[in-house]
Amino acid sequence: MSKLVVNNPYSGAQLAELAYASEGEISQKLSLARSAFQRWRHASAFRRAELLTNIATELEDRHEEFARLICHEAGKPVSLAHVEVNRAISVFRWASAEALRFSGEMLRLDTGNAQRRGFGIHTRFPRGVIFGIAPFNFPLNLVAHKIAPAIACGCSVLIKPSPYTPLTALKLAELFNSRELDSEPGLVQVVLADDAATAKLTQAKEVAMVSFTGSETIGWMIKRQAPEKPIALELGGNAWVVVAEDTPEALFPQIAQKIAKGAFGYAGQSCISVQNVAVAESIFSEFSKHLKEATQKSSFGDPEKMEVHCGPMIHERAISRIEKMLTDAEAQGLECVQSTLRVRGAENAATLKLIPPTLVMIQDGQAAGISSALVSEELFAPVANLMRFSRLDEVIAKINSGRFGLQAGVFTQRIDVAEKLYAELEVGGVIVNDIPTTRYDHQPYGGVKQSGSGREGIRYAMEEMTESRFLALSGTVS
Repeated sequence: MSKLVVNNPYSGAQLAELAYASEGEISQKLSLARSAFQRWRHASAFRRAELLTNIATELEDRHEEFARLICHEAGKPVSLAHVEVNRAISVFRWASAEALRFSGEMLRLDTGNAQRRGFGIHTRFPRGVIFGIAPFNFPLNLVAHKIAPAIACGCSVLIKPSPYTPLTALKLAELFNSRELDSEPGLVQVVLADDAATAKLTQAKEVAMVSFTGSETIGWMIKRQAPEKPIALELGGNAWVVVAEDTPEALFPQIAQKIAKGAFGYAGQSCISVQNVAVAESIFSEFSKHLKEATQKSSFGDPEKMEVHCGPMIHERAISRIEKMLTDAEAQGLECVQSTLRVRGAENAATLKLIPPTLVMIQDGQAAGISSALVSEELFAPVANLMRFSRLDEVIAKINSGRFGLQAGVFTQRIDVAEKLYAELEVGGVIVNDIPTTRYDHQPYGGVKQSGSGREGIRYAMEEMTESRFLALSGTVS
């Protein structure tokens, strides 16, 4: 049986050596999950809410432990790891509340010419076993976004974490399986599956739905592997920020800081990390000064240092790809502004995977070749592009011409500008006066085009994980 070795991406230190699940173990987990669903689907809303509340409380009690583990296995700066734990706690608490109010609606039956008496009830029923596939970048919160809504609506769940960050998911599953919480056996399980086993799991008859967060290539491949199943896909993006010409100059430093944090935080390893910044021509010269300064002052280095905002990238292939893109960009004459605020710690130079926060200045007429790839492809790195625009319709067309459509941000003081972008941008969400990296964990979250299908965000994920059913009741035979 092959082994899964988990290393700290910053220091290279080995954290664990785990075994991938065998066919027999996977079969047993599927059987347990199916049995757990048959019981849990009948659990009261109170019991579902109680379990989710208990998990949130347990996470609060072990906050530091989870934050440190996220920092070690994902290389996430510890300050951001603490934020992730807080978000996961809120996800479980919100799911607990949704478990109590997720009901349905009543319809009239006497609306047609037949004047049939009675009423109709529309409710939703849990689909069954949910197979959740989570990425490395949010090893706690994105796993929570699979588990919490599934439990809230009456499903059992089998989680496949990223092979880079399985330890956090395993520790979270332990909370469900502890006797103190009195949870159902098999209700929440983690499976360490290789690519071949994962493909079989997506097609397994016991699995009712697949919820995937990760790359567009893998996501659409899963869709093809199991076309008959409901599949929620939360995929990539190349998130844009638009800074409109009415933006007050007094806000430039604050907005530049926000953009830098959204672009370079956690080495840009988020599907809604700021990648493209479009600034109105009339304010470009002054605003670009502030964004360059914010880039140069973005701290990077040892993720265990509280002052660090940008840590290592997850693996060597990712860093090699970005280094080549930046080298080619400079060879084409593009200016690359980089941070010099390196924070050192305990490190092994042979294993470091660091790219300094980098702002690529794309001038008019340079949007071709490597600069085009920098703009249109998902970078998933601490790299942002800065460009100017003359007309709002121009930047809308540019954003919509890409194959992604996850979230966009706009800074403006005019409601008509905000309304125009909301109406015309082909994205899953528009964030006004903030960066697109902003995600409210209870919002309907997801994208269009190659950014995926379906929605996360507790109640909206619960709708994905349930089936609609209608009941017509009448006391008479007409």
